[in-house]
Amino acid sequence: DAWPPAKYPPLKDPRNEIKLLRKIHTTFKKCTPDHIYPNMIAGGHVRLDQKDNSVIDTTDAIFNAAGVKRIDPSSDSDAESAWNQQPLRAHRRIVMSPVGHSIKKVQNEAELIIVLVEAMQCYSSVLDQCGVLHRDISANNILVVRDGENKIPRGLLIDFDFAVEVNKHERSARPARSGTMPYMSIANILNLDTPRTALDDWESLLYVVSWLATVGITSSHRVSDAVLAEMPIKNWRT
Repeated sequence: DAWPPAKYPPLKDPRNEIKLLRKIHTTFKKCTPDHIYPNMIAGGHVRLDQKDNSVIDTTDAIFNAAGVKRIDPSSDSDAESAWNQQPLRAHRRIVMSPVGHSIKKVQNEAELIIVLVEAMQCYSSVLDQCGVLHRDISANNILVVRDGENKIPRGLLIDFDFAVEVNKHERSARPARSGTMPYMSIANILNLDTPRTALDDWESLLYVVSWLATVGITSSHRVSDAVLAEMPIKNWRT
């Protein structure tokens, strides 16, 4: 269940996670890869019943129902702190398999490497075979999948909210700020006017490793908030 940023009309938004996951499912169903991947079972936009018709559940639909006009944060409005100054978001729900857990559930450094390697194998396959650039590699978007208590873990890449289709030959997307702090590439942080490529995502992976190596790779080894507050790396969050 998510409320990602959207553009009108939501069904034709180039950042349509449902559409991209269907493309991944169709591609890998023909040629099953060695790695696991997000397999969408069902998904769609949530709709609201309004009088004689139904509309996609968006922030605009909610504000309209309340009789209030939504103000886009990118507008030149003077109402910078207005409660109704919100980005356009579209409500959607997706059911996927396999089921995974937070990357904090790895038990040691070796398991972390195994999980990261397989997740990035999926990343490369999705880019090479499906023409989909993920654009949001972060610790939250890589899950640990286990078939049993003592089985070797698998790495699952999820969350294609920021993903876009790209030309399989050029494999780049137009300049646009995307990603999750503190893992965004320098080009994304500075919002540089350069095409976004796989190198931005691989740079983000470096920051994922750096962050986990500094604050602890498992819940039991994680540094306390008090200790983290004294570390320079805390500024990455902002």
